[in-house]
Amino acid sequence: IECWFTGKTWEGFVLEGLNMYVSRLKPMMPVVLKEFRDVGSGPDAPEKEAAQIIKALSPNDILILLDEKGTLFGSREFAHHLDKVLFHCLQ
Repeated sequence: IECWFTGKTWEGFVLEGLNMYVSRLKPMMPVVLKEFRDVGSGPDAPEKEAAQIIKALSPNDILILLDEKGTLFGSREFAHHLDKVLFHCLQ
């Protein structure tokens, strides 16, 4: 699993939470964190961020986007969702 981030994600409390979850996941599977450079906050920032991500994707990648305005999952619901996605990919 690769977790990609855009913008200013590496504030202390965010990094602490990420490290906690990565340490829990690593015994089960490899996890890589990747931060894309900050593109600023102008009106074209979302398009610039999207272009960085699309350029970094490989044809076999599966992209799951997380957004504070998206569907809210609890921890167990999100784990179940990931399980379904990963199971589907391995078939």
